[in-house]
Amino acid sequence: MGSNKHAVILAGIFFGLIHYGNPEIEAIGNHVLLYYVASGIFLGCLALFDNGLELSMGYHAANNVFTAIVVSNNWQVFQTDALYIDHAPPELSWFALLFLLSLFPLLLYIFRRIYKWKSLKEYWT
Repeated sequence: MGSNKHAVILAGIFFGLIHYGNPEIEAIGNHVLLYYVASGIFLGCLALFDNGLELSMGYHAANNVFTAIVVSNNWQVFQTDALYIDHAPPELSWFALLFLLSLFPLLLYIFRRIYKWKSLKEYWT
C-alpha cells in the first residue's frame, strides 16, 4: 500500500499531463510543465490536508477566472476580452517559474493557519 505522498505526486504528474495539450506548452516550451506538475502537487496537498476537493477546486477555479478576467494573450488556452492583453512574446523565465513555485509553500502555510490543519508531517503516512 502506497503512502499519501505517492498519491499526491502521482496526482501532480497527471495534472501536468492533462495540461500537456495546452498551447502554452508549444509556445513557451516543455519547462512550463514543471509549473503544471507543481500546481497539481499543490492542489493534491490541499485536497489531502483539507480532507476534500473543495479548496483545490476553488483555488483552481479562482486562478483560471482571475487569468480570464485580468490578462490574456493570443497564445494561451484562455483567450478572452480581459482587462489587459499581453502582446509580449510567449515566455516563462526560470526566475518567474521559481517565483510562482515559491508561492505554493506560502499559501500552504496561510491555509494551514486559516483552517487549523494539524502538523503537515502527520499527513505523509
